Amino acid sequence: MTELNPALQTYLGIPAFVLGWVVFVLGAGLFTWLLYGRYLLVRAGQPDPRFDSLPSRFSDLLRYGFLQTRQPRYLWAGVIHLVIFWGFVVLGLRSVELIAQGLNIPLPLPAAEGFFGRVYAGLKDVFELLVLGAC
Repeated sequence: MTELNPALQTYLGIPAFVLGWVVFVLGAGLFTWLLYGRYLLVRAGQPDPRFDSLPSRFSDLLRYGFLQTRQPRYLWAGVIHLVIFWGFVVLGLRSVELIAQGLNIPLPLPAAEGFFGRVYAGLKDVFELLVLGAC
């Protein structure tokens, strides 16, 4: 049985991964152009001491950014936010894998085989349903 993978097909005689690279390069160029415009705006402002208290900033990143400790203030909105946030964290690995497939980049994921791969596949499916329900 052959694998059904759109990235391995050809469209109008052009390999799909070539089209994927064209879209990727155009998207990266547009993103860089927009980011440069934002950079010019930020550069025009006053200096900001971003590196003044790194341990405190790192602690806040872990507490508020990753653990999302402020979210449960409003019970249902907080729970829905946490489900969506952690769902996208879990689903991010699959997104990276799909992008690599579309660009024809061999992405060896040794942990994707065996026990971890089966656990992740099940967890991914559960989080897909949870995120869909939360949305």
